[in-house]
Amino acid sequence: MLELKIITGMSGAGKTQLLRILEDFGYYAVDHLPVELLIDLIRLLISEERGVSKAAIVVDIRENGHFPSFFHNLSRIPEDKVHIEIVYLEAKKEILLKRFHETRRRHPLGSEIRILSAIEEEERIMAPVRKIADRKIDTTYMSGTMLRDHIRDIFGDADKRRLIVSVVSFGYKYGVPQDADYVFDVRFLPNPFYDEFLKPMTGRDAAVGEYIMESPESAVFLKRLKDFLLYILDRFDRRSRDNLVIAVGCTGGRHRSVFFAEKIGEFLEEAGYIYSVTHSDIWRGGSH
Repeated sequence: MLELKIITGMSGAGKTQLLRILEDFGYYAVDHLPVELLIDLIRLLISEERGVSKAAIVVDIRENGHFPSFFHNLSRIPEDKVHIEIVYLEAKKEILLKRFHETRRRHPLGSEIRILSAIEEEERIMAPVRKIADRKIDTTYMSGTMLRDHIRDIFGDADKRRLIVSVVSFGYKYGVPQDADYVFDVRFLPNPFYDEFLKPMTGRDAAVGEYIMESPESAVFLKRLKDFLLYILDRFDRRSRDNLVIAVGCTGGRHRSVFFAEKIGEFLEEAGYIYSVTHSDIWRGGSH
């Protein structure tokens, strides 16, 4: 049976990179396939002459206006000969906008409209395809290496972790991250800000960590936090969820939240998760 991955989603979300990764993993790769040729391609791949067992194709906004053919052709694919998985890549609007500015590439919908407007229009056009996708991958917090590791884990060893965890520290005075799945408030713990020696430091400094952990409450909280997160992450991982964002907040986002975000990163590393740790407000307020 042919394993066919149909890669689609938002421009700038990493579809071409994903296709190249799958090609490195042994998939027969086709970029920007005209949707009218989907059935012909499948017939060729499963023919005795080719005998391809794994294939990946990209179908995206460049086929705008032809999506009715895409849905029609999907219904014609023989289920006894082809197993299809539609993989939809997406990212937050501001990240897509940043990527377009960095690469200076023209949006596929044309240069006549502003990039942000083009992204919003693409999101509207692609909504029906997103709705039928078997797997959605949010690349907002993914580097190229993280995406490769994630795809390797999804389509490789089933015993490996698949969930990507993004840990973000923040300051409540600057606002809670809107994309957080879980938010932990550590403002109840001793604040290094009021120590003149520790005030200019951050939660990455050893002296700040020692100060925080001097409190018995901190040790109890860290243990319970670790037990809770490892429990729920394992459950999400089993349900094939791709991304989870964990936010840790204190007043200014420099000391306590940074320290505990780093600690979360440490036990995620030990547990074998793909993860990232970012500190959104660490440099605000004049810290070094």
